[in-house]
Amino acid sequence: MLRLASRIIVVGSIILVLVLVVGGCVLEDLQWRQMMHPDWPKQETAGAEVDRAVGAAVDRYEAVLDAQWGDADCVVERCPKSSKSLPGMPQDRAEFTKEERFNLERKAHYLSREPVSSTDLYSVVKTDAGVEAIVYVTVAKCDGSEVSVATDPHRMMLAPSTSRVGEYVVMEDAILTKEESPKYPEAFSPLYSGRKGEEPDCS
Repeated sequence: MLRLASRIIVVGSIILVLVLVVGGCVLEDLQWRQMMHPDWPKQETAGAEVDRAVGAAVDRYEAVLDAQWGDADCVVERCPKSSKSLPGMPQDRAEFTKEERFNLERKAHYLSREPVSSTDLYSVVKTDAGVEAIVYVTVAKCDGSEVSVATDPHRMMLAPSTSRVGEYVVMEDAILTKEESPKYPEAFSPLYSGRKGEEPDCS
């Protein structure tokens, strides 16, 4: 029993040291990045619970946008399954977000296989109307039989769900401008990551 207890203590001590070392390296890396890039916008958080709720809302919204690419009944003039149809959406919300409308205008020229979008939440800031989030959206789509991937930082405005307490819905979404995008880092520790590892079937 004494030997077992000693082993447990030793293993526990090793794990603790490893956690402290890894945590210290991550913190040091973030501090170094911030020092080298003082113009980077600060990575804000609204608290773990809100961050997760925002990330989940963004995932639901992106899933709708992905499905629209293969939906012949969804066009700019009419779209029964627009993002406004998501549960908990305020009635005064526009039918499409800016990014959603842009996608549908491009889609008018062709139909394609559904892409797969994944997300990394950079920051969440509370506002009077809800929250503002900076979200990196990575879209994997078919380019012939190959998968092509592109990542863009978006600014999304979210409001509390009208049907479920603690949840949020996306009110507006726009890709950051060419002037804004370079101000944000290419690598960071996300507050939330969603739908990782999925790719469209391009065979």
